[in-house]
Amino acid sequence: MADAWFQQDGATAHTARRSVLVLREMFPGKLISLRGDAGWPAHSPDLDPCDFFLRGYLKSKVYTHRRENLQALKDAIRREIAAIPPAITE
Repeated sequence: MADAWFQQDGATAHTARRSVLVLREMFPGKLISLRGDAGWPAHSPDLDPCDFFLRGYLKSKVYTHRRENLQALKDAIRREIAAIPPAITE
């Protein structure tokens, strides 16, 4: 994980002092955030593929069938996440 960067949005819970301290410890010098090492680029869909691609991809897989309850929905989400082909996330 030495070459990994961590990117998050500017949500209050994500930029709380405690959260940022933990993330700075885990990703020293490589935090992309409102209060991170690299500023959060405004309106930048190229840097946020999860919001614009992966979330839609997962929804298309998970919601093919109506789930009976919340646990079934959670199970379906976990299954589909585990089934994501590695090439999609590269």
